[in-house]
Amino acid sequence: MGLFELKEQTKSDEENKDTPLEEDYYEPIRQALLQKFKHRGKCHIEITAKGISDEMKRVLPKDSVFMLLQERKKPDLIGHIENIKGTYKKTFIVEVKRDWLTFNGLYQTKLYADMLRASWAFLISPKGFNIEREEFLREHSYMLSYMAVNSQITPMKILENGDLEFIESLSSVNPFSGLE
Repeated sequence: MGLFELKEQTKSDEENKDTPLEEDYYEPIRQALLQKFKHRGKCHIEITAKGISDEMKRVLPKDSVFMLLQERKKPDLIGHIENIKGTYKKTFIVEVKRDWLTFNGLYQTKLYADMLRASWAFLISPKGFNIEREEFLREHSYMLSYMAVNSQITPMKILENGDLEFIESLSSVNPFSGLE
């Protein structure tokens, strides 16, 4: 069994050689989300995997910024939307994976969403979840919830053309639809 796992890991490493790096997806995802959120108001999205700008720090809760900096962990992208009337700002986070989505990636996304009290959380990869994980999550949808079940992570795939596609069987809420 150990040898089988080693062979599978080697195969996966070889397959990943042809897969773009995670960082290669950041800008296309940022652009796709800007397009999807444009009707909701003024949208600002930063690639934050390596650092968070002072402008973004001013928008985020101070305790959240403190935790991110202390733990030296950051979501790949952070964004916020201010509605047209300027009466609210909603924050969202994006975690990007270059391969199949996993439960580790899901819990990493939940951590960031909870820390930042995000209105929306996105877990995005070109492949989505494998069939077994997707079926499991359909049966255990509570695993997609964060912040005491008030919000749900939206798993999506990034397509070759740069568009984002919902994994409909796991997405009960469309954050891009009309104002709430």
